[in-house]
Amino acid sequence: MKTLQSVDSIIEKYADTKTVLAMKKVSNKNDTESFISGIVELANIFGADADFSAMLKTVGSDHEKKLLSSFHSNTQLLVQKTWIEKADETLKEKIFFQLKLVCDSLSEQKYCECYEEFIQCLENIVYLMFGSQAQKQDFTEYALRIDPEFGVFWWFLQTVANKNPKDAKNCRLYQLVVMTFLANY
Repeated sequence: MKTLQSVDSIIEKYADTKTVLAMKKVSNKNDTESFISGIVELANIFGADADFSAMLKTVGSDHEKKLLSSFHSNTQLLVQKTWIEKADETLKEKIFFQLKLVCDSLSEQKYCECYEEFIQCLENIVYLMFGSQAQKQDFTEYALRIDPEFGVFWWFLQTVANKNPKDAKNCRLYQLVVMTFLANY
């Protein structure tokens, strides 16, 4: 498995400077102000609108509900449009079920309660999109080469967001960034 340092150098090779700086801030959880700034910058890179910063302060806002709706719709569409082998039809149905459960929990602001299911659902979606390539050690580099923004999303999901945070605020922040990416992908 590649070390974080080698993955960072790969990201620096394919992603723009603004993205690399945002990811470094997000990786530094010891400095809350820098961490939040990085979250906002990364969300903006992923297509967040001007209300993203305000949404961070108010759980359950109309903007958050709209983001969740866009995430759910776009992710469903992404899964529906993904060409799959016959053997993956069961996984595709499982993803639709997982996605509904996750979105129901998120609409009730149960960010930590559904966190692991959220990550698993996204990993299943990426597997559906890329097949066994998504499980290879060099997938991050592969994803960065073919689509740097998607590669950064994958890196974020695997290295930052995939560590199940105990803090409910961080669960929510990670999920909002991921939802922003998929709502705009």
